[in-house]
Amino acid sequence: TERQTKAIHDAIYRALKDEGLLPRHVEGEREARWILMDYGECVAHVFTPEARDYYRLEQLWGEAPSRAID
Repeated sequence: TERQTKAIHDAIYRALKDEGLLPRHVEGEREARWILMDYGECVAHVFTPEARDYYRLEQLWGEAPSRAID
């Protein structure tokens, strides 16, 4: 849901802010279906399940390397 994507956004924002990092740009925060958080070398995409199915970014970036972050 949009509430969950907003909560995930808020958690990412707080955790990185605590490390001294602020996003260069954020999009989609108001609608909260797809929130993009641009930190320069790292970009976080937070989707509702419906938005993820619709945009299918994995197909566009399928060959790109990925890295899990704990």
